[in-house]
Amino acid sequence: MEPRLAKMLVVSTVFRCLRPMLAVVCGREFKDPFVSDPRTDEARLRVAGRCCSDQLLMAEILNLFESACDRSSAEAYDLCNRNLLNYNLLNQMKSFQNKVLDMVSKV
Repeated sequence: MEPRLAKMLVVSTVFRCLRPMLAVVCGREFKDPFVSDPRTDEARLRVAGRCCSDQLLMAEILNLFESACDRSSAEAYDLCNRNLLNYNLLNQMKSFQNKVLDMVSKV
């Protein structure tokens, strides 16, 4: 992880906005969660809704994915299929978020 991203996470704990900042860090550390397909732009717009930045879109995607995972893995997989998202990559992002959250909470 880039040092400035780590610093951003530490500072985000002070402002109580760690979750959205974790999504931003995931967006910087991992590749685009959308699969390569001619319909990707349309899916991106559908998921984005009112989001006006890539960072906010990443936060929205990770929130949707985490909520779907809480209900069932089948629902998370369905969410990814409907919105042309890479299920395995989002699982990696979720795992990364949990590891960083664990590290930050120990500090």
